[in-house]
Amino acid sequence: MPSLGGTASINLRAIKSIVGARCIVPPWFKMKITYYVAASIDGFIARKNGSVDWLDQFNDSGEDYGYQAFYDSVDALIMGRSTYEQILTFGDWPYSGKPAFVLSSRSLEHGKPDVFPATDLNQLGKQLAAGGLERIWLVGGSQTASELLKNGLLDEIIVSYIPIALGTGIPLFAQPAKESAMEICDQTSYKSGVVQITYRLKS
Repeated sequence: MPSLGGTASINLRAIKSIVGARCIVPPWFKMKITYYVAASIDGFIARKNGSVDWLDQFNDSGEDYGYQAFYDSVDALIMGRSTYEQILTFGDWPYSGKPAFVLSSRSLEHGKPDVFPATDLNQLGKQLAAGGLERIWLVGGSQTASELLKNGLLDEIIVSYIPIALGTGIPLFAQPAKESAMEICDQTSYKSGVVQITYRLKS
């Protein structure tokens, strides 16, 4: 739903002024990574099979939930392989014109012109830095989000909470997720019942 949505652990936000010894640190200094995602009120971003069919009724509401403004503000997208493959099942690639980087240890099938593989966070950081890409949208999924959180690379999380409880599914963050303090910096309620909250990660 577009409108809703193997490295050492290093807290980058806490060491912005320090050049670390590990190569994961320097490429990420100027980047802002936002996890922009829709979730059920019980914290799932998709069914266990990856389906987001439960979002359809909210996509048809005529409200874009700030998606277009957010999309226009980012330079590139990153996602895990499972998220990439799920998006391919939706039909036409929805992110043409924006570079998208897929974290995967295997080569990508059904390659798109603007889609690039990255084997790990080290390579991903170097690819983004080489392209001068600074505002990044983490599309998903939960494993990639958990890895970025663990390494202190997430700056902001924008969650559109959907008024539905799935009971089970793929969580916002894969377990075990790192305990991380956050603060709310914005909140918007929509007539559809969707509540969008923007969280900023504390240093």
